Amino acid sequence: PEPPSEPLTPNKYYTFEELTKYGKTLADNEDTGADMFYSAGKITSILSETYGNMLLVDNEGNTFMLYGLYSSDGSVRFDAMMDKPEVGDTILVYGKIKKYVNSNGEVLIEFVGARLMDEPVPDSKDTPATIPQLIALCMSLDGGAETSEKYYFVGKIKEIVSTIYGNCYVTDENGNEFYVYGIY
Repeated sequence: PEPPSEPLTPNKYYTFEELTKYGKTLADNEDTGADMFYSAGKITSILSETYGNMLLVDNEGNTFMLYGLYSSDGSVRFDAMMDKPEVGDTILVYGKIKKYVNSNGEVLIEFVGARLMDEPVPDSKDTPATIPQLIALCMSLDGGAETSEKYYFVGKIKEIVSTIYGNCYVTDENGNEFYVYGIY
């Protein structure tokens, strides 16, 4: 696949496929510096209990390496976390992307020093959820499953897909996108 023609927008949610595509445009062993991105996936293996190196998989079967995991504020490393994520958990992470080239010349696109965005999706009608929180919540559900709780978020309608049912794409101030299946 062709790399994107423009850089990704920082502070926005991207799929593993989009992050990998963008990471390939970086120079060897370069990272995105201060630019950080959101993504979510299910933990398939933990490679380091000290640093929190782990492999994640998304709903499309794409895998992504996490090289180091910290608390949401970046102050607590994985081994000191009180409530560590485990294999099988779906997590939302925020971090910079690096194009790592090992001594064998293999290229790996990975999150470096990512932060575990461990705040739960708000359950208060007074606090809107963020689109990255909702995406992570949806990824943790089995195919076709629904939550019993109701959530709300704030954004602008980007595109109306069905005027009969109100299906639409909504974006937030960071450009994150969420599909709404019916507005009543």
